[in-house]
Amino acid sequence: MDTLTSPSSALSTTIAKVAVVTASAFLAGSTATYTFLLVPSIRNAPEHILASQWRIGYRIGFYATVPQCALCALLWAYLAFTAPAGSRARMLYTTAAVIVPSILPYTLTVQRAVNGALDRRAEELAGPGTGSIAETYSRDEKRSKEFGEGESTRALVESWGRYNMVRAVIVVLGRQGTRS
Repeated sequence: MDTLTSPSSALSTTIAKVAVVTASAFLAGSTATYTFLLVPSIRNAPEHILASQWRIGYRIGFYATVPQCALCALLWAYLAFTAPAGSRARMLYTTAAVIVPSILPYTLTVQRAVNGALDRRAEELAGPGTGSIAETYSRDEKRSKEFGEGESTRALVESWGRYNMVRAVIVVLGRQGTRS
């Protein structure tokens, strides 16, 4: 009997499908939560509190997202590997394995300047943070310094919320692409 079509393989594929749909939904939801819950809940705070609360939320998200993305990528890749060669399912699972975790490079490139600008603002208004890589990776870059010039902390947080929502949409689109 072919190991990829055996009953135990079918069961593991079913478990992987349930796990990856759940993990991808959790990743999209937890990412969107920052835009829909964190930003509105802190937007009217005094600037030093706004900056401090953003930094705390951002730091939590920074470290929580990496393992979630890794899990999603591994599960989508497993499904792609177990799907028949040349099949539509294999193509869709492979696409999801690439698109869903692509929020990490998006964050480290496209969203980098606003992250750095907000971290600079948090340091200025709320004092030093923990010094973690989440807080320092883009803080001193020229584009981070320029991004925050002339903007209120509130405007920066609102901008960050829009960039962050794109991340949630990327995960949803990666997952939705697998529906056949």
